[in-house]
Amino acid sequence: MYIYSIGERLCGTHVRITDLTKHLAPSLVHCFHSLPGRQFSALAFHIYADLVYVADVQHQIIHRIRMETTTVTAEHTQIVAANTGKVGGLLVSYL
Repeated sequence: MYIYSIGERLCGTHVRITDLTKHLAPSLVHCFHSLPGRQFSALAFHIYADLVYVADVQHQIIHRIRMETTTVTAEHTQIVAANTGKVGGLLVSYL
């Protein structure tokens, strides 16, 4: 699955192997997380812990979100860094 951000939402679509020379049919997109008032610029995943990290450029915060639910609440979201400046990329080290 491809997971990406659109403004304040995290969305995903299934990976499809296609011939890029042919017309691509629209993908089925499912948006599953939203943090109103946020603008996500970067994503990182800790696949073994079922976590996604998102950089909010508007508020200069990095959030950690549990992916086990389709509704984001305060109990599923934690601020892991503040006053970050404009983040353009994230990487999670599993070590």
